[in-house]
Amino acid sequence: MTAHAASVWTVVPQRRGSRHRGPEISPTRNAPDGYAKAPIHPGFSTLEKLIARQWREWSSVRIVGDGSAPGVAMKSAVKQVRVIKSSDSAETIGRQRQRLIPCITTETCGATGISAGMVTMPPGAVSKAHYHAHSEIVVVCLRGRAVTLIGPDLTPYFHGPGEFIYIPDGVVHVAVNFEEADDLLAVEMRTDPLFNDDVVLTPEYDARVPEVVVRLRLDRAGS
Repeated sequence: MTAHAASVWTVVPQRRGSRHRGPEISPTRNAPDGYAKAPIHPGFSTLEKLIARQWREWSSVRIVGDGSAPGVAMKSAVKQVRVIKSSDSAETIGRQRQRLIPCITTETCGATGISAGMVTMPPGAVSKAHYHAHSEIVVVCLRGRAVTLIGPDLTPYFHGPGEFIYIPDGVVHVAVNFEEADDLLAVEMRTDPLFNDDVVLTPEYDARVPEVVVRLRLDRAGS
């Protein structure tokens, strides 16, 4: 394999009056302050095209990488690669009556289209009926057994450790810890970058939830 000399792609704004519409892209060994010095060899023409295409939309472009792969264009310095421990994040109680630990959010790392965090529910806990107005969600249980009641009919969907459930935006649901002796622990990912900003409560369904849960528990006991 041929070795390539390490270089850094930087973006140089086009001079006023130039007939070229995009920025000039040039490799340099000393990127200016504010640009990550990611080693990108000149063979990655795809990267050039990506930067040129996004230049008009973005007020600044940063190239990041560890030297092992092509860099990634990021919108601004606010976005950053971070490792966040859930134990270092503050727990909040959501409007839907769930214990939430937001980890990946706009606030923590500049995310603009996704968020992730932990959800915990004590034994037998039931959330309030709600939906997420604009965001899709994915939940994966790490510990415990959950049942999520979906839609106006509160249709039950059971899911446990290693199982993923996807819920589209606008779909009414109720989270239930189906275990009566153990906590439920789950990771939840949402397209709401603030993690719990677009929750809408639907109290008209709450009165029917206890009856549905009791029936499900009786069915399990009899099976």
